[in-house]
Amino acid sequence: MAGYLAQLHNIHGDYFGYFTKEESRQYKTWKMAFFRMFSQILKDSRAHGVKLPYREIQDTLKRHSRLLEDVGTPSLVEYDCHEGNIFVKNAGSGYHIEGILDFERAFWGDPAADFPAAFIFKDDLRKEKAFLAAYMEATGKTAYTKADENKYQLYRLYILTIMAAETFRYGFLYGRLQGMWAKSQIKKCLKYLEGDGNGRCTKTPDDGGNA
Repeated sequence: MAGYLAQLHNIHGDYFGYFTKEESRQYKTWKMAFFRMFSQILKDSRAHGVKLPYREIQDTLKRHSRLLEDVGTPSLVEYDCHEGNIFVKNAGSGYHIEGILDFERAFWGDPAADFPAAFIFKDDLRKEKAFLAAYMEATGKTAYTKADENKYQLYRLYILTIMAAETFRYGFLYGRLQGMWAKSQIKKCLKYLEGDGNGRCTKTPDDGGNA
């Protein structure tokens, strides 16, 4: 999986953002694209009456915006490459990946954004030791830095906000459970990003009654 994602990330586009022919939505920088993408999902959340700490999310995004400035090349990001979207085949001596599907969330952006979507139930990519080691070997990276971990939390915050906003698509029970889980994880991401990098909060969150 790490090898295939590394190959996907070597496919490059001409702009940042979701696939579109509208030039107004083809952004020159990843920072601009991610801000617009996040703003749209927050707008959708409000439209559907989803209760979220909107101000806290927006403040956190602005505070960590510098993390988005080192992405110079628009890479293909699948953004839904979890185990349910991967076909494997028994080759006799073991299983190998035969196909990857569901590119509805795909965009041109930062390759690091793929990781929290692929491991949505993991709050720390370092828990996936085999994957991380294989991806670093495939891409030539030598270290998983503090900036990488903060990016993981920032991009995880985005996919979790999508999950909280899209519950109207599902039946009552499933939607309710997904919404509750996503909101609980959003709070964890915010706590990490507001703290000292170890999940210890350095200030008291003020959600303005929107939590």
